[in-house]
Amino acid sequence: HVLVFSPAHKVEANISEGMVEPGGLAIDSENRFLYVTDTELDQILVYDVDSFKLLRKIGTTGHHHELTTPGDFAKPTNVAVDQDGSVFVTDTLNDRVEVFDADGQFIRAFGKNGDGPGYFARPKGIAVDSDGHVWVADAMQNRVQVFDREGRLLIWIGGPGLLPGQFSAVAGLTIDKQNRVF
Repeated sequence: HVLVFSPAHKVEANISEGMVEPGGLAIDSENRFLYVTDTELDQILVYDVDSFKLLRKIGTTGHHHELTTPGDFAKPTNVAVDQDGSVFVTDTLNDRVEVFDADGQFIRAFGKNGDGPGYFARPKGIAVDSDGHVWVADAMQNRVQVFDREGRLLIWIGGPGLLPGQFSAVAGLTIDKQNRVF
């Protein structure tokens, strides 16, 4: 389930309709949608952020993380929404990022399995900065890659290790209003 807390830190709601194994969350403030990845169902669940009602599901469930078709997932882990309402999902076992419009229609995917720059080995974290750059954390390659909205690689940082600028199974990231990456 997903818990919703009030500004006073009290539980305001418990969202569980349609969920099995919820993971990453993102809110589209403009369209008033809450996106929740469900890694077991291989779906993105879309809720009304005000009523907490399930509105729709993106992706096909019941295929044991084996679907590779555009618009379907194999263990989606995180989700991000840009300023235009586009939805970016890390499709972890398919080693790609899938992009949807605010209505849940598939737009495009980028990335494929590999170990060089621009490739993925287990993308997990995702965030979009105020310039529209898509930041993707790859847990197996211990790096963060930055792409433009079309999926073209701009830069990558990291590598395995414990020193500054290195990562160990990096799985999540977020970006604040000042474009600081955490």
